[in-house]
Amino acid sequence: MEQYHDAPHTLDSQRDIDDEAPPSAGHDEESAEVVRERDQSFTEGVEEERERIAEHGEVGPGDPTLEKDDDGVPIERSDDDSDDGSDVPDGTVQEVLDWVGDDSERAQRALDVERSGQNRTSLVSQLEAKV
Repeated sequence: MEQYHDAPHTLDSQRDIDDEAPPSAGHDEESAEVVRERDQSFTEGVEEERERIAEHGEVGPGDPTLEKDDDGVPIERSDDDSDDGSDVPDGTVQEVLDWVGDDSERAQRALDVERSGQNRTSLVSQLEAKV
């Protein structure tokens, strides 16, 4: 039987490697400990991220709806950053305009909601002026 190195027990996928096993060829015990610590740290980080995602009901890595910044880092969105229009008041023209104020982003959200809903021309024209 061919052996890759002196530690044949590390080649058996059915057997756990005990902590006292000699490091693979080219590694000393100090380097092996650094690798073990980094592996443990990575594993803990992955578990923490999985728990956070599960707890908050957030999307996970690889989800095409997950927005990322220029560096590829996921952008966390809070509920008040929502663009679904659910925060736009469903009231009179004046109530909507009061909610919008001078905020062009709110004006755009209100305009989108109004166009897809009641589509009141008087409100649409005033919102378009604020966008």
